[in-house]
Amino acid sequence: MIRPADIDDPRLRPAHGDLADQRLEGLWRAPAYRTGRPMRVTAPTLDLVDADGRRQTQLLFGETFEALVIEGGRAFGRCARDGYVGWVEAAALSVERLEPTHRVATADGDLPLNALVRIEPGEPAEGLADLFAFDDDPAAVAERFLGAPYAWGGRTRQGIDCSGLVQAALFACGLGCPRDADMQARELGHETSDAPRRNDLACLDGHIGLMLDAERLIHADGKAGAVVVMLLADVEAIRGPARLRRL
Repeated sequence: MIRPADIDDPRLRPAHGDLADQRLEGLWRAPAYRTGRPMRVTAPTLDLVDADGRRQTQLLFGETFEALVIEGGRAFGRCARDGYVGWVEAAALSVERLEPTHRVATADGDLPLNALVRIEPGEPAEGLADLFAFDDDPAAVAERFLGAPYAWGGRTRQGIDCSGLVQAALFACGLGCPRDADMQARELGHETSDAPRRNDLACLDGHIGLMLDAERLIHADGKAGAVVVMLLADVEAIRGPARLRRL
């Protein structure tokens, strides 16, 4: 689904040159429209970059990329899981659709947390969870990433950014989540003036994290260079006051 409210945001608008996603017809003017081709990610991770080649996010193994254009070994399209738009290496995509049965449930395996896989009955399922069996504590999921290096656009324990950490934690709990911090601060939960509690989102200027309790925040901090736990008061002293959103 493409929401009319997303059309003005180039991060979420699947249009390139004279071509736009068929779902934009009547919402965004383009000379031609086409239905994106669903393709499956076959690499453990796949960088999605903007027009200048800068990484904005990653796709994970088994996720679907809706390819609108394929040219010069690259594909332009949309991440089906969160709607993010950009360019990926076409060689890491397959037209073979493999309906997943499980998701990766560990952060330090060969495939990243929340990657999607298919196994047949009787095959080993170590480190996997049934596709519809979810965690129930986003903060506990985030703690699996403690010490992971900070990396802009990252979604894995090999490198993750602040909004990637929040998204990974919520996906593992079966909750939808947009990709970037400003989107999360606008769309997730509801704003509260109550005292912080576990799993509240602390939304700062261009930054976001999850409360572990009334005082401590877990976040992927570019200044620290890693996923760390800090007192919210200390983070606010650096970044300014936080707004809390309750899931």
